[in-house]
Amino acid sequence: MHYKGALGGRVQGYEKNKIKLQPRKHEILKGKPVVTFTKEEHDMLAETCRWTLIGKFERSRPQIDQIRADFAKIVPTKGHVKIGAKDRKQVFIDMENEDDYNTIISYNFIQLGEDNNMAIQRWTTDFKPNVSSTLAPVWINLPDLPWHYYEWAALCRIVEPIGNPIVMDKATQSKTRPTTAKLRVEIDLLKPLLTNIQVAIRNSEGQVNTFNQKIEYETLPTFCQYCRTQDHSQKKCKRTILDPQ
Repeated sequence: MHYKGALGGRVQGYEKNKIKLQPRKHEILKGKPVVTFTKEEHDMLAETCRWTLIGKFERSRPQIDQIRADFAKIVPTKGHVKIGAKDRKQVFIDMENEDDYNTIISYNFIQLGEDNNMAIQRWTTDFKPNVSSTLAPVWINLPDLPWHYYEWAALCRIVEPIGNPIVMDKATQSKTRPTTAKLRVEIDLLKPLLTNIQVAIRNSEGQVNTFNQKIEYETLPTFCQYCRTQDHSQKKCKRTILDPQ
């Protein structure tokens, strides 16, 4: 059975605690007990967290009840959103549906109260509380994109070399701004930024016409490779200053 089929039949709105795993006894390796999951089981379990995000505060987070109350006032959602404290700076935000996930991940940060900015990051299976993800959602512009390419399927293909497309802005979706298409894309901050993409149109005879599409980025977060932290300049990193090697 494919792993999505083991989620109780609900793919778009999965039910947690419905995972079924075949019994498997542990092994003893080098004198230590070892429990084993297959890659398929690992992916099946990860699927239950497909709409989980990380909320991260620069300083100590507010009380969890206050975060939940402020979040509900600020962010409109279609379904129930669960927020749980991970540590003194981070919370897990768990959505019931993809629309709410795309809405919340479109934020760089959410301001909760007067001086509490909560940065939004995607959860991954290799999440570590003390290490920022190198993945970051950013808004990109495609200036002077031909009008007939203002379709989600076409935009996804065009930005595929850049990263994972998340959502279009409202003007692009409604086609009310012919000058620029704009969408949210998750990029890897450790990879070089592409500023141009060649788009080719190939006919049945193999003839190819091309045009060059410019890429513009908005508000790129910094990433310090030394201490593995987003929104942190490596040039100003105290660890780099103390240990330039």
